[in-house]
Amino acid sequence: MSEQSAPHSLQPTPPSRMLVLVSSRYDDRYLVEHAARLCQDQAGGFVVLWIDTGRVRDTASMAQLERTFALAHQFGGETLVLQGPSAIRVVNDYIAVHQPRTVVLGSPVGRHWPWRRPLSQQLLQSQLPLEISVHTRPDTSMFAPPPATHLWLGMRTGYIAGILAMALAGLIGVTLHQILENGSLVVLYVLTVALIGLSYGTRPAIFTALLSYFAFNFLHTEPLFSLDVHKGTDLRTLIFMVVTGLICGPVASRARQQFELLKAANRAAEMQRDFANELSSLDNEHAVWTLTAQRFQSLLQRPVYILKANQQWVDDVAAPLQTGAMQRLQHLWPHDQPYPFEQWWAQPIYFNQQTHALLLVPQQGNLLRPEQREQLRQLSQQLVLVLQRIVYSAQAESSRIRAEMEQLRSALLASVSHDLRSPLAAMMGSAESLLVLEQQLSTDNKRELLSTILSESQRLDRYIQNLLDMTRLGHGGLKLERDWVPLGDILGSVLARVRKYFPELALDVQIPPHPPMLFVHGALIEQALFNILENAARYNPPDGTVSIEVTQDEQQIHLAIEDQGTGIAKDKREQVFDMFYVVADGDHKRHNTGMGLAICRGMINAHGGSVHIVDALHGHGARVVVSLPLPDAFSKGAV
Repeated sequence: MSEQSAPHSLQPTPPSRMLVLVSSRYDDRYLVEHAARLCQDQAGGFVVLWIDTGRVRDTASMAQLERTFALAHQFGGETLVLQGPSAIRVVNDYIAVHQPRTVVLGSPVGRHWPWRRPLSQQLLQSQLPLEISVHTRPDTSMFAPPPATHLWLGMRTGYIAGILAMALAGLIGVTLHQILENGSLVVLYVLTVALIGLSYGTRPAIFTALLSYFAFNFLHTEPLFSLDVHKGTDLRTLIFMVVTGLICGPVASRARQQFELLKAANRAAEMQRDFANELSSLDNEHAVWTLTAQRFQSLLQRPVYILKANQQWVDDVAAPLQTGAMQRLQHLWPHDQPYPFEQWWAQPIYFNQQTHALLLVPQQGNLLRPEQREQLRQLSQQLVLVLQRIVYSAQAESSRIRAEMEQLRSALLASVSHDLRSPLAAMMGSAESLLVLEQQLSTDNKRELLSTILSESQRLDRYIQNLLDMTRLGHGGLKLERDWVPLGDILGSVLARVRKYFPELALDVQIPPHPPMLFVHGALIEQALFNILENAARYNPPDGTVSIEVTQDEQQIHLAIEDQGTGIAKDKREQVFDMFYVVADGDHKRHNTGMGLAICRGMINAHGGSVHIVDALHGHGARVVVSLPLPDAFSKGAV
């Protein structure tokens, strides 16, 4: 039930398929019925093939072909439209690629020229390794060919054009008769025949070639204005002209057909390329549907409606189908191949074993041509690829998020179980010692145990505060209450807290004489800087120094905090800002929850700043640079 445009674009058909060749000139539905009966008794399906040789087809012929294809769809067959200048060549190429077991076609009707053998006779004489079944056409009263709107010999317009063109050629020839010889005037008439062949086909060209004999004889041979020929040279000239015209006319017609087919193929290729380029930049399903409707309407020059699986129409257009038609359409919804539906042509968008949408094209009084259906099918295949990409990308993103959530959950459980139990165990041990050994312990021992309880409770308090900060950052609950705060005040508070928890830490602070005012949430910036300094203090060697350097430019102020520890490898400098990520470094890892730097980046980013790790200026430690926008930059919208 799919339609293709060239044999090389097809996937090999299973060898068990049956090939049915039909014509647009006759009612070949009896061939489809015969193939369907054979397929019921044998394994495999059947393919109905029509070959478009580029000839102009009238509406009645296309309607007859539509009825044949519709019957094939009802019996579960596929339909193909292949283009080519020669039917036997296209059929042979298809058979070579797909290897059907049987070819079914109708017998020829009427007389044929000896040099133009019927397709059935050419297939029988080709000695192909398959069964060829030729069926006599039934009574023409029941299976009559569609009524012709043109002459049997060709299009009526072509003959009229041939008469007018030959009259014009005769008028020009009479004008030039006194200047040119008859041999030169022959070229004028031959060109006229070739022009008719290019424009209207073989049969009008042959008619024009015969007409040129009488026109040239009447106007240019002695005696003039008579059909008598007295000179042998004139007779030879006439014969040469007619033979040349009979050859050039059909050749020009065939060249025109091939040119039209090539031009149509190029247009289709350009259209597919442009459509693919437009789709490649989209990552939203609604935008894809909107673009599809616009491009298909432009291509087919008629409305195109898209019904999605949830029974919603794209762009919320008014439903073109009545309730009863919608109910009947639901029974056909699972189809994965295009099919006619009442006065519509339906093109399913099918992938992942289900129909995701349906393209409906109206056909009232104006049937879609086979090449239009083929273009619709090919563009729909591109649409399927894009939709699959969007679906798979969404699934991959969802899987990634689930994996990250699971990783965070596991890390959180491990962190909570370790970092809560460790200070609690120390506090419980110290408290139990005070209760049980109160009489035996000296004053200094009691003070040491109480100091342990205090320090561990402070550590537990910081951990719980980090958990709260992490929760607010993760759920968007972190609200900035900005105010004008001197940078010196923030640094003073941070340094006081650091000296309280790390009294022996050596600090080297370099601050400008007049540090600027910042429009920030002071408590959050203080907490972010404290997290960095606390991390530096833990990894700093006992005899090392932690330096704090403040610089500024026109847009930002930069605070660089550098320790003299082992440093952080370049490939780990972004990972340390991930939640619960801890650099493995012996005992230092025990006291690190993996939340400090992650919370710090969240707080700094909320202020429009940034935090990153660079190479240390002194030694091999880590240098963390925090950048915050200055008030002037903030007022200009830098944040």
